[in-house]
Amino acid sequence: MQRKYDIVLLGATGFTGSLMVEYMTATFPGSLRWAIAARNRAKLEEVARKFKVEASGGSIIVLDVNSETEIQKVVKSTRVIINVIGPYPTTCGPIVFKACADYGTDYVDCNADMPWAQDMIKEHDKSAQASGAKMIVTCGLDAVPADLTTYLAVSHIRKVFNTPTREVIVSLQEMKGIISSGTIKAMASVYTLYGPGRYEEATAPFAISPRKPISEKVNTSLFPAAGFFGIHTVNSLGRVVESQEQGNERAIVGRSWGLYAPDDPNSTDGYGPNFHFSARARLPRTLYDFIQVLPFLGLGLFLNFSFTRYILTKLIYPEGYTPASKQLKGGHRFSHRTLGVADTGDESTAKRVIVDFKFQGDQYKFTGIAMVEAAVTLLEGGTEAHRIGGGVMTPAMLGDNYAKNLQRPESGVEILIRAED
Repeated sequence: MQRKYDIVLLGATGFTGSLMVEYMTATFPGSLRWAIAARNRAKLEEVARKFKVEASGGSIIVLDVNSETEIQKVVKSTRVIINVIGPYPTTCGPIVFKACADYGTDYVDCNADMPWAQDMIKEHDKSAQASGAKMIVTCGLDAVPADLTTYLAVSHIRKVFNTPTREVIVSLQEMKGIISSGTIKAMASVYTLYGPGRYEEATAPFAISPRKPISEKVNTSLFPAAGFFGIHTVNSLGRVVESQEQGNERAIVGRSWGLYAPDDPNSTDGYGPNFHFSARARLPRTLYDFIQVLPFLGLGLFLNFSFTRYILTKLIYPEGYTPASKQLKGGHRFSHRTLGVADTGDESTAKRVIVDFKFQGDQYKFTGIAMVEAAVTLLEGGTEAHRIGGGVMTPAMLGDNYAKNLQRPESGVEILIRAED
């Protein structure tokens, strides 16, 4: 039976949600049946008027996000739910996730709480598989650049060199942007609810993968150990240091490895049995660049302690703080470079692939675009996620179709792939 809506966005009146509505009205075709939802009618109508939602073919849904019955009603009438209401563990996140898994509704979020994602996988992966719900988690800045470029590097290595992949390093090359209080609150909730120990458990290599590797090589890098302060130089990446925020990337990429892996653990299909992943950040060249990127590199360290969490959430990023519109237009951008190394059996002559992922704009705008395009890709079909049929999945499961959609002229995303000589 045909459902009423193709896409419904939950949380349309929030900071990221409003950026998403702007993008949806600019890019959605008139034939798409979509709606934006929030609990506050006045704010919802204000967003709808500002971005001309109804003139663009959309509609509004006033939704009591504390009502499981109302949430179930919307979920059952929709093909793809995008949930941007956070923090996910302490709001309507669990109710929305369960409803989508139970009723076969595809789902997209930007959750960065890996312990919560791990819980949702344990509780709802089987029901999502049974219902056919394709549930794409952590579909924002926290994982998409790393997860998607890893997939693209692995695919290019397979295509060009006809081998599996031995190692991937994802490096944040540049970041200019501003953090909102919502992001700080969501990140702080991970450490408050679960504690650093549980976070480390959920972000360990292959912690949320549906299967575990048997090769010992997955634990070792081809590159020399880092020097003082964890700094080392990698050809094509520059001087890099281990990223404090690599846990989410490592967890999601590990799950992608497991979802793409064949049933035979010794097979060289998929990413490969010896696949090793890590995330790095390029050292800034100037003091100004260092100040720009410092919040993105060190937040995990500061959030480990209750007194620094208090300072961040109450004093530096108080409730309701969001970047002003003029700040979002201040030349914000980021770029990642992913290095993939082919598993040729001869590590001295291993062939390499580079994937550059660049975005001109604010990171919140990117997260919104990434979720919207994931939802559109789910509607279109023809991905590995559709071949599998259902379950808790990752952005990489949307593959080349997703990479293509992300590079629409309106998006600001550029992806370049090349084999290194």
